[in-house]
Amino acid sequence: MHISLFKSLHLTSLAAVVFIASGCSGVVSHQYIKTDSNGAITEIKKNYQQFGDEYQVIAEINGPITLSSDALTITSMSKDSFVKIKHFKSDDFLMISNKNGEVTYGDQKGSTPSKNEIEQFMKSVFDNTPLFAVERTQALIEQQGVSGALKQLERANNDETKSAYITAISTNNLDLLAQSRLLSVLAQIKSDYSQRVTVERFLDKQKQLPEQAWLTLLRGLNSMSSDYETRVLFSKLAPQLPDAKTVHQAYFDVSKTIDSDYEKFRLISEISSQSIHLSIADMFTASADIGSDYEAYRVVNALASEVKTPDDFAAMLTFMQQIDSDYEMKRAFLSLPYQTMDRATTAQSIELASKFIDSDYELSKTLIHICQKSPHKAQLTETVKLALQSIGSDSDRVKVYDVL
Repeated sequence: MHISLFKSLHLTSLAAVVFIASGCSGVVSHQYIKTDSNGAITEIKKNYQQFGDEYQVIAEINGPITLSSDALTITSMSKDSFVKIKHFKSDDFLMISNKNGEVTYGDQKGSTPSKNEIEQFMKSVFDNTPLFAVERTQALIEQQGVSGALKQLERANNDETKSAYITAISTNNLDLLAQSRLLSVLAQIKSDYSQRVTVERFLDKQKQLPEQAWLTLLRGLNSMSSDYETRVLFSKLAPQLPDAKTVHQAYFDVSKTIDSDYEKFRLISEISSQSIHLSIADMFTASADIGSDYEAYRVVNALASEVKTPDDFAAMLTFMQQIDSDYEMKRAFLSLPYQTMDRATTAQSIELASKFIDSDYELSKTLIHICQKSPHKAQLTETVKLALQSIGSDSDRVKVYDVL
């Protein structure tokens, strides 16, 4: 491409270019994006605004494109491919297409703009659309290193543009500083769905994140508002977490943003069998904000078979005390693994049941179950008798005595 080939746009077009070059945040008002099986954009129609002026990019890409060495202009593109950038207020536009095997640039009058004006139009496309994100990233890294690609990412003005550049940059080896810069932009993605998908793509490429990068990533997810998207993402993150208490704490801190008791239960039940390093005790502690007695029971039922350590048992019994319903409390106690529980923990369970279950019927059912399942029944007789003092019904007391 030679500068001598380009002619100047008229003043209104130049004014439009100045607006685009300013770097003002873009606002999407309309878009259509079609990709192939590899995720490359084949068609796009996207509107964006800068300083109140609206622009539109329409493109059809039928094959590979090549950017110039400075990553600002297109030097080659396949036949029948084109990119059109339009300024609605002035009706000015830049058309890029392949004619007779060569890339040509034209404006609304059929003239060829200057190289500088073309570059300004292209910068607007890079800042406001995911079009050519992979090619732009590759060219910038070749010329300026990863830092150059990160600068482009930091200029991205909307979710899908940020996501596209994050995905493209993530295929490269990134040091902690580069990961931190990338993750700070990832945290700015407003769409919970886009943020989740982008995190998944990032982690698919960036293996073995250092502890500090994990902390940056997790803390950046604190603003997700969709309980569903948060649960889906955190369920997928659990098996990948390192064995680091600070990371685990950050993980559970963000999980507290899930307001739905149902989604919180689903998360806890899923990670209990998937996680390598997360402790069961921490899962019970993180579930303390569940208000539904039914979902609280389901947490106990899901985790009970995974409880192994004294800390796990202590956390489980503490968690159960938040259940108000006698029926759900009974069901929770019936879920406990009495066959593997020691005598002291079983005795504590009996004491808690007698304290928190008011219903004679539900308490008697609980005590009978414990006596039938515990290998320590003979050593727990006196504990059970003390618990029977909480039962006012003679018939319910007799039922318990019958199994002692």
